[in-house]
Amino acid sequence: MFVEGYPGLLQRLEDSLADRELVSLGRVLHDIRGNCVLFSAQECLAQTIRLEGLLRTVSASSGSAANSINWQAEGGILQAALERLHGELCAYLSAASP
Repeated sequence: MFVEGYPGLLQRLEDSLADRELVSLGRVLHDIRGNCVLFSAQECLAQTIRLEGLLRTVSASSGSAANSINWQAEGGILQAALERLHGELCAYLSAASP
């Protein structure tokens, strides 16, 4: 399911980062975290938790801290980790297919 839904998940992440839409970012991070836990993807999970922590910081500051965070860079780290996870899962599924 992750492999099939990956393009849409990545698009949601990219859109929320580009638009600086923090509510949408929180939703997509929640979805990503669920997948990371399912596959024991520690690198993805760690960055997702980091981003969720940044969102909590922004929320606690009534949004004033949002401008001090480079959301594109933070999201780029997560995107790279997701790309590696996707590649690993695709390779595994290819090897497992008869």
